[in-house]
Amino acid sequence: PESSQLSEIPLASRRALLVVGVCAMAKKTSSKPMQEILQRLPSSVFRIVIFEEATILESPVEEWPTCDCLIAFYSKGFPLRKAVAYEALRRPFVVNDLRRQTLLLDRRKVYEALKKAG
Repeated sequence: PESSQLSEIPLASRRALLVVGVCAMAKKTSSKPMQEILQRLPSSVFRIVIFEEATILESPVEEWPTCDCLIAFYSKGFPLRKAVAYEALRRPFVVNDLRRQTLLLDRRKVYEALKKAG
């Protein structure tokens, strides 16, 4: 529904309208800070789907859960290229720029970005 239509739906009868996908290694998704962030999202508006680590590592992106909004965090062992491929395939709203996260993997690129920023 469009945003103008949302206000017409009584709050009590709304179901979760937006699916938020959390794509990260298990250590990150189960961390206290991540849980704190996710608990702040009202269940009347958001449905949280945490991508299983085995799915992220072993399954093709075509088999990953679909979502409207994606939160993805790189950490050791995280297949960042697969996450970028998922973004290209499903086109969710991405909270944190995955392509920028690839920049962090190369110190020279980080330095160049910092030089450009001043």
